[in-house]
Amino acid sequence: MKETILLFFLLFAITKNYSQSLQGKWKSPDIECTDFIEIQPSGKYKIYNDCYGNSHNPIIESGNWKLNSNKTKLTLLNRNFSSNYNTWNGHKTIVLKITIFHNYLEIIYLNSKEKWKRNN
Repeated sequence: MKETILLFFLLFAITKNYSQSLQGKWKSPDIECTDFIEIQPSGKYKIYNDCYGNSHNPIIESGNWKLNSNKTKLTLLNRNFSSNYNTWNGHKTIVLKITIFHNYLEIIYLNSKEKWKRNN
């Protein structure tokens, strides 16, 4: 019984730690019109872009996020777009395959693979 409880707390700590390592600001590899995604602890996210966003408010997208149980897929839900530009597509929900490295977030969407760099 003690082993089961210890294993549960260990798995909970690993899951929480992985979720925390995802949180923060990440910068896309695009040099000219860079996107930034900010993943907040509250379960909200924002995507910024200076080229396509408003100069006073560069947020081009916002919504909610969640990780699947395997921590390999990031789902962006209730996506709200502030401009005609969107980072992946215009659907209200999108699932991105992810891998977190030390300072990089690898995002795979359809056949596109990008490495976003930690920016905080």
